[in-house]
Amino acid sequence: MLDSNELFKKWTKSVMMLAIIFTFLIFFGEIVSSIYLKISSGNEINLKIFYFTAINILILYIGYKIIHMKKISIEKRSIVPLIVIILVSVNYIIFHYNLPVCILSLALPILLSILYSDSKSTKIMALISGSITVIISIILLFINYHLGYNYIINLCMSLIFLMGLTFTSFFMAQLEVGKNELLVASIKERDLYHKKAIIDELTKCYNRSFYVQKINEEFKNCDSLVLGIIDIDYFKKFNDTYGHSIGDEVLKKLGKALNKLNSDEIFTARYGGEEFVILFFNYTLDEARKKIDTLREKFSSKRIEQLNNNVITFSCGLAQMEQHDTPNTLFDKADTVLYEAKNAGRNKTIIYGLDK
Repeated sequence: MLDSNELFKKWTKSVMMLAIIFTFLIFFGEIVSSIYLKISSGNEINLKIFYFTAINILILYIGYKIIHMKKISIEKRSIVPLIVIILVSVNYIIFHYNLPVCILSLALPILLSILYSDSKSTKIMALISGSITVIISIILLFINYHLGYNYIINLCMSLIFLMGLTFTSFFMAQLEVGKNELLVASIKERDLYHKKAIIDELTKCYNRSFYVQKINEEFKNCDSLVLGIIDIDYFKKFNDTYGHSIGDEVLKKLGKALNKLNSDEIFTARYGGEEFVILFFNYTLDEARKKIDTLREKFSSKRIEQLNNNVITFSCGLAQMEQHDTPNTLFDKADTVLYEAKNAGRNKTIIYGLDK
């Protein structure tokens, strides 16, 4: 996914290309118009076209240089192409000051301003374009009032059209704010529902359904996988003796410790009751055992006041994925050695096929 800077760069590049195309089309139109007048009326080609085009090329060149100035923030540089289009339009209007329809070229930057990613930039650019439109219209009316009724009417109609676009830009900017707020709220709501669907409410670990999804995915993609099943020792006894609320605290304690292990190479989840599962990606059995034993020793080192200063321990069974395995057979192997660990005195880790 592209970050905001990359999106700004793509926007700037695209609009700058549009400014170049816009300038070329104006120049092409001027040449075609001059050739037509020469053929139809015998008029000479107006050499001022090339002066006018040279100014536009200079505007494009300066704009190109500015958008490559790294000292200026990418957000500010993204506005430059629109300013270039405004200046090219103004140059076009000045060159054809006696043609009121030319003022409609300012519609392009006003329309493009609506595409900005934030309402503030949209409003600023629409305001700049709209203000320039009003100023130029007043100047043209003052200079060309002698051209008569039709000129004044055409200019005023063009002005009304451009002012309508400007207000539309403001309105669209406000709608964009509302749309973005709804989008953000929708994303947050979706993330909340997703989190509730995959997180165990008590321990804040991933739940069994997400573990099943994860291990099925990894069996398709992972070359090396070790599964561990963890079971809290004498959990039922602690529950019966001290109550379920104390048992819940024990589960939370282990869940918190397991959550700290989660990374790109380790996945932990609550399987159910006092059982937790842990997946090691690209770990050897020996490395996985060391990780589990470090956790087991740390977990059992602190005495718990609510349990009359007793300690809590857990047992673990480890099994490595083999070529013929499925998620279920791998789980069964780890579960088998987990019960061996329980029967061998608890508070230990046993590896399937290696330990006895």
